Amino acid sequence: MEIVAYKLLYESELNHWWDKVRRKIVINFIKRYYSGSTHRPQILDIGCGTGAMAEEVKGIGSYYGLDVSREAVDFCERRGIENIGLGDVRNIPYGENTFDFVLALDVIEHVDDDFLAVKEIRRVLRPGGITIITVPAFKFLWGPTDVFFHHYRRYRLVELESLLKGNNFSILKLSYFNILLFFPIVIIRMIIKLFHLPDKMENNLSRNMINDTWIINKTLYLIFYFESILLRCVNFWFGVSALAIGRKK
Repeated sequence: MEIVAYKLLYESELNHWWDKVRRKIVINFIKRYYSGSTHRPQILDIGCGTGAMAEEVKGIGSYYGLDVSREAVDFCERRGIENIGLGDVRNIPYGENTFDFVLALDVIEHVDDDFLAVKEIRRVLRPGGITIITVPAFKFLWGPTDVFFHHYRRYRLVELESLLKGNNFSILKLSYFNILLFFPIVIIRMIIKLFHLPDKMENNLSRNMINDTWIINKTLYLIFYFESILLRCVNFWFGVSALAIGRKK
């Protein structure tokens, strides 16, 4: 990602509606799939960004963060987070069968070889371990923000399913999510393309979304939180993002 993106994340992700609810979605599924265990799980957060997930995980298991960016690691250290290191999802600096959970939240779209990334995730998982992956959805939603965040691709569920099954994972859940913004984003990108508006317009809109006023932020949080509750028991057919949860065979 651009260096400025890490600064924006650091300043906003603890309270921004999107980041808060995505963390709740992940924590809910960790609790579901690790209920009844007698030991605290070892959890690796690949692409940990500026470390907001660390505080959420503390009450559940042992947290380890990994990011390819020195800037991200520095921001994590500012938060006082331990067990943070530099590393690439295609070459994870941990041994085989180390973790109970591996989180890759909006990560694999940033690498050229996503199959190798999922293969590495499987390698460091213990037998029966679980990966939770989120990615941007649908190629037709591609826009300047994807360029800004250095994405290689956007995904359909069938592509995520193929990645997981091709690396010998059993599928626990596949769903799109963030249906709230799906149609507004489609409309915005259609208008930009139809009228040949400058790419920087969408980037400015995206950055403004990170700095919403508190009332907009609270409203979007409540709507997205309700969606996250539904996501526990249903799979959505569309959305801005996609979720895949797999268990290592």
